[in-house]
Amino acid sequence: MGTVSMIILSVLGFLFLTMILYYRKSIYSFAVACRHEMKRVVWPTPEKAFRQMRAIVISLIIFACFFGFVDFVLYRLVNLVF
Repeated sequence: MGTVSMIILSVLGFLFLTMILYYRKSIYSFAVACRHEMKRVVWPTPEKAFRQMRAIVISLIIFACFFGFVDFVLYRLVNLVF
């Protein structure tokens, strides 16, 4: 690597370490709060997750077909006009 890139990396590393040291307590409290919130999350059962995924995939297919049909109709109309 060149000298300029080494200087830039050194400055960025220094800034990163300074930020970590300055915000150390707030980063730690954020991590503790995240861990606490993750314990309170009610995770879906595999069956419920599968049902929701199936609903999303079916909706995606329906919307794709609808917009594909609209695109096809508009394409044909534009070709008729021009």
